Amino acid sequence: MDTQENLERDLAYLGGNVARLNELWNIEDRPITSGGSIFGKIAVFIKRCIRKAVYWLIRPYWDQQVEFNQVLCAAMGDAFRIQSALANQPQLGAPLYDPLADAEGTRVIQLVSTLNFGDAVGNEVIAFKRILRKAGFTTEIYANEIAKKIKPGTARLYRDMPELRPEDLVIYHMASECPISKDIGKFPCRVILRYHNITPPEFFHGFDANAEKATTNGLKQVKSIRNDIYRCLPVSDFNRRDLERLGYTCPMEVMPILLQMDDYAQMPDPEVVEKYSDGVTNILFVGRMAPNKKVEDVISCFAAYKERVDRKARLILVGSFQETDQYYKFLQKHIRTLGVEDVIFPGHISFAEILAYYTVADVFLCMSEHEGFCVPLVESMYFKVPIVAYDSSAIADTLHGCGILLEDKSPAAAAQAISQAIRDRERYAGLEAARLHELDRERIGGVFLDFVRRMTAVDGETPRENDLTIQGVSK
Repeated sequence: MDTQENLERDLAYLGGNVARLNELWNIEDRPITSGGSIFGKIAVFIKRCIRKAVYWLIRPYWDQQVEFNQVLCAAMGDAFRIQSALANQPQLGAPLYDPLADAEGTRVIQLVSTLNFGDAVGNEVIAFKRILRKAGFTTEIYANEIAKKIKPGTARLYRDMPELRPEDLVIYHMASECPISKDIGKFPCRVILRYHNITPPEFFHGFDANAEKATTNGLKQVKSIRNDIYRCLPVSDFNRRDLERLGYTCPMEVMPILLQMDDYAQMPDPEVVEKYSDGVTNILFVGRMAPNKKVEDVISCFAAYKERVDRKARLILVGSFQETDQYYKFLQKHIRTLGVEDVIFPGHISFAEILAYYTVADVFLCMSEHEGFCVPLVESMYFKVPIVAYDSSAIADTLHGCGILLEDKSPAAAAQAISQAIRDRERYAGLEAARLHELDRERIGGVFLDFVRRMTAVDGETPRENDLTIQGVSK
C-alpha cells in the first residue's frame, strides 16, 4: 500500500473515531423503571438487591468511560500517524520547500534506500550530514523510505530531490536492494559509492525466499552501476575486494563506518545487569538471527565449552527474530538436537537492555561467515569484552589485531579459545582500547571531510590533506 493510500485510510479511521467520541462525550443516564411492589423482603434479599442495584447503576457509566478511553486512544494514534506521514512525506500535496533547489555552487547529496532509525548505516548518514553542514557544505539526505522515528526534517524523499547539476557530489550508500540504482547512470555529476556490502543470496536459500531474491537483485544492481561510479568508499578492505570481484576498476579508499560511541555511555538496564551478574559465565552474541551469522555454529561452540569447561555457563543471543522465521525454527531444532541448555533469546529489547548484556558479558563469540564490517565487534571493544571470532569476510579488518581469530570452526578449538579469552581478559582489553582510538568518531569524521573536500575541489585546487592518520583507513 503506498503512502497516499495509507494517509487516506488513517484519515477515514480518524473521522470514524472522532464521530464516535462525539456520541460518547455525554454519559447517558440509564432510565429507571418500577416492576411493582415486593413482598416478604428479608435482610439477605435486601442486601443482594442493593449490591445488584449499585452494580446496575455504575456499570453502564464504567463501560461508557472505558469505551470513550479506547476510542480516544485510537483517535490519537490515527492523528499521530497522519502527522508523521505529513512531516516525513513531503510529496503529499504541495512539496515542502527544499533550500537545495536554489543553492548555488557545489551541493553534497546523500542517497540511501531506507533511512532507518538506530541502525549503523542510518546513524552514519545522519552523522555525515551534521559534519558536512558544520564544515559549511550545502547538503541533504534523500531516501525512498524514512522511518517514522526519524526526526522530521532530517531527510527528504528521493522523489522530491531537486534536479542535479554537474558540480554536485552524490554519496550513494548501498547496503541492500535499492530502486535508486536505476537512476545513477543518468546523474550528470560525480557519484561516490559508499558500500556497506550486501549478503550473498545463497545464505538465505531454504530459509527466506524474499531475502534471497532481494540480495540477488541488490548484487545485480551493485554490478550494474560499476561504470557510473567515480570513486568507491567501502567500509572495509573486504568490501573493496568484493567490489573488485564485481568488476569495479575506479579508485577506492577504505574508510571504516562512522560510529556514535557516545551512545554507548548511556545507563544500562539495571534489572538485566542485576539478573545476570550472578557469577555465571555469560557468553554473548549480538546480531540479527540471520543465516549468514551462523548462529547455529555459535550454539555448537557454546555446547562444547559447556561440556568441556564450564557446565554452568549460559549463552545469550541478542538479536531480532520472529518465532515464525524458518531460521529461528532451525536454531531451536539445533538446540534440541544438541541437548544443550541455558541458551537465551531475549528477543526485541530496548537499547538500554542491549547495553546491559554487553556490561555483563564475559566473552563475545562470533561465528559469522559474512560481514561487511560487523559493528557488534566494536561495541564489544567499547565494553572491554574479549572477542573470539571466526576469521571470515571483514572480521579481521574490523578487529585489526584484537581478539582471538579462529581459522576453523572446530567447537573444541572454540571452547579452548573462549577459556583463554576470559582468562586473559585484561590483555585483550588493552588491544581493544587502541583499536577504539583508531575508530574514534572525530578521526573518521575528519577523514570523511577531507575526502569530500578533495572530491569537490574546483579547477584543480586541492585542499590541504587532513593530518589524521588512521590504521585501517586507506587514503
